[in-house]
Amino acid sequence: SSMMMAFLADYDSGELNPDYTELSDAQWFGVKEMPPVAPTGTIARALIEQTVSDILSD
Repeated sequence: SSMMMAFLADYDSGELNPDYTELSDAQWFGVKEMPPVAPTGTIARALIEQTVSDILSD
């Protein structure tokens, strides 16, 4: 079995500084420039959809 946790955070400013022992890549994307997202039914997809909805409603 496995457990996935998800987090949201607010971005203020500055450059990305990923830990490349944990990530192979990190980039910022605007809503219209996003690459394909995770499959429906995943926690990643739910977070992305909620975040996009929040951004577009502002």
